[in-house]
Amino acid sequence: MVTPAPTARWRPDVVAILVAATVAVDLALGATRLDPTTGTVAIAVVLLAVTAGAVLVVTALRPVTAVYLYVATLPFLAGIDRSTLIPLVRPNEAVLALAVTGAVAGGVVRGIRTGALPRPVLHRVDLPLAVFVVLATVWPVASEMLRGITPTSADLAATLPMVKLAALYVLVRVTVRSRSQVERLVRLVVWPAAVVGATAVLQTLQVAPVLSVLQVWWASGGAAADLQERGTTTLGSPLATGDVLVIAAVVLVCCTVRGLLGRRERIVAAVLLVAGILATGQVTAWISAAVAAGFLLAAFPELRRRSWRALVPLAVLAAVGVPALSVRLQATSSGGVPVSWLTRWDNLSHFYLPALGGFHFLLGVRPDSVLRAPETWRDVIYLESGYLELLWVGGIPLLLGFVWLSRAVLRTARDGAGAPDARGALAQALGISWWMLIVVSVLDAHLTLRGTGDLLFVLLGVAVGTPAVLTRATVPPAVLTRATAPPAVGSPASATGAVLRRGADIAVASVALLVLALPLAVIALAVRLSSPGPAIIRQRRVGLDRRPFVLFKFRTMRVGGSDDALRDLIAAELRGEDTLVDGSTKLPDDVRITRVGRVLRRASLDELPQLANVLRGDMTLVGPRPCLEWEAPLFPARYAERFSVLPGLTGLWQVEGRSTLGTLDMLRLDVDYVHRRGLRNDLGILVRTLPVLVRGGGAR
Repeated sequence: MVTPAPTARWRPDVVAILVAATVAVDLALGATRLDPTTGTVAIAVVLLAVTAGAVLVVTALRPVTAVYLYVATLPFLAGIDRSTLIPLVRPNEAVLALAVTGAVAGGVVRGIRTGALPRPVLHRVDLPLAVFVVLATVWPVASEMLRGITPTSADLAATLPMVKLAALYVLVRVTVRSRSQVERLVRLVVWPAAVVGATAVLQTLQVAPVLSVLQVWWASGGAAADLQERGTTTLGSPLATGDVLVIAAVVLVCCTVRGLLGRRERIVAAVLLVAGILATGQVTAWISAAVAAGFLLAAFPELRRRSWRALVPLAVLAAVGVPALSVRLQATSSGGVPVSWLTRWDNLSHFYLPALGGFHFLLGVRPDSVLRAPETWRDVIYLESGYLELLWVGGIPLLLGFVWLSRAVLRTARDGAGAPDARGALAQALGISWWMLIVVSVLDAHLTLRGTGDLLFVLLGVAVGTPAVLTRATVPPAVLTRATAPPAVGSPASATGAVLRRGADIAVASVALLVLALPLAVIALAVRLSSPGPAIIRQRRVGLDRRPFVLFKFRTMRVGGSDDALRDLIAAELRGEDTLVDGSTKLPDDVRITRVGRVLRRASLDELPQLANVLRGDMTLVGPRPCLEWEAPLFPARYAERFSVLPGLTGLWQVEGRSTLGTLDMLRLDVDYVHRRGLRNDLGILVRTLPVLVRGGGAR
């Protein structure tokens, strides 16, 4: 482990400033609840004015307090609907505006007094970010006006979130500079999120006082019964709650590995965050957590070795999510699909996709993606797809802008992740969280979701200020992860690609094993009933660098059969003999195969247990098929490169013909794959695999 760095202590003046500012904000919120008929309007105005003045003065005197104040109050103010307190904006947006105004004013005054104004230093992420902000704000409004459409107030309000995120990024980048400030910021990300996690748990358990408080401010216009279904918390949305908790959990893990924060502090925060994620009752939140966990396990080998210790605590905490899960299971269709997903598809197919037709996806439709519902049972319709929302708002230019920004953000996170301090932890958390954003944006528009984009841009502002990456000689061993290691010998993939591939392996395998648990049990039962013997067999195969490993697969043959015929067939194929019979190079009429086994082989269902091998790291999703131990010595030396990468669950051989191709053809395809190996190529093979399995082509 890294030697724990001395943690920052809260200075009394900083604590006093934060407490005073928080109390002022609370007083302002309370003032808005006063009955205007009782003559207390003047009191409310005075309290609001005092609050605004306090924020301006505090942030002018200590600009970094602007970041502290915004991040600390974000989970509690972002859930209050826009225009509830202030026209067009949420309270957290008003706080940010005041904080930025105070920090800028204070900076200008100090610059005039000292005669030294700060000179901006551009970073490689600044240009993509600026272009993305323009494409998300100015471009959609200008596009409407050029088409003769007058932008509405809703259209203008829809552009504010990106302006807010850009302002927050600049504020963090300029003010958060010292090590102690970064460490304080870590706690201000983790602990308010932990409070939100506790709120989600209490809400799921239907604690009456919690539900009453949430109903006052954070019900988002819904009925009291809506608060009892899932953990909406003070963010007013289970989706937003899940994102904030997952990002905070990633930050916590990245700090824990570096020896930051105290042991008790880490344990308490972890329990609250994990329990809160489960209590959201949001499938997307659980997917986000699985994706983040995959990347964390890929980045930190030490976590993989100790992950088994977390199984029992996770099982206990899972009980917290049972009430929310039961509600979700009740809201499913007869086919087992959640009703909300059917509604989502209905909205897309009837309202949004037709509007994007006629080449409207090229330039966008309008900045506001919320539509008026034609039905009486609902008021509005939301666009529940992040990438479709990008097309709706700004068309292809905005989508390309997001791709450019994502590339710059991930490079920035990669460069800063090697630092062993809190800044390095936040940079690494940024990379993992941004990949999570890329994945879950297929389902919802997470970037502009309340709280999600804010935390991501706070992390980005810190990461941009990260010093140059440490060399391998200066990085402590516990922090030297695959993200900073050189590419594997013989592999054209970069170190970043290796980490991304491993993260995808863990995330996909974990989710697949969870989703397929019942079908796997049914298959295992069918195998056991079909013939004597175990349901799952363990075979020794040859993997990366010719290292043997144990492969799992469903048994498709009778126990005790001889493989002499198979050995003779492989030897003949390697001599170049034509072994094709009835369009297949497999053994014809192999009597060892059971009836159930023949069905499993045709759809390659016998390979499903190898998801466990992918999870363990013996295999990857895409790569050459692992050969048997006795096969490897028979392969010609010119095909040795196939052993320079991990064997795969699927590969080029499977999508090009499977058993219609001989062993030599398979080896040639394996070497060709190694030479052209890359994430884009792997994705293409995965996409081509499913149709091959459905057709059963080349199977026997």
